Amino acid sequence: ALLLVSIDNLAMIVSGYGHDLSESVMQELQHQIRELLGPSDCIQRLQRDQFGIILAETSPSGTETLALQIS
Repeated sequence: ALLLVSIDNLAMIVSGYGHDLSESVMQELQHQIRELLGPSDCIQRLQRDQFGIILAETSPSGTETLALQIS
């Protein structure tokens, strides 16, 4: 399965606190999401505010569960 995760309102963080903090937020989010993934899964940042997650051995219901955990 492939999940695309977009982070809402990242531009507000950039405007209010700067690029360095927004980058730290994105790195922490990536770390937190990685903790939820299995050993054969992969997360990669695609754009400034978007991640792609490949779930190599996850069932459709497991994919839905993970999507809900992330949201």
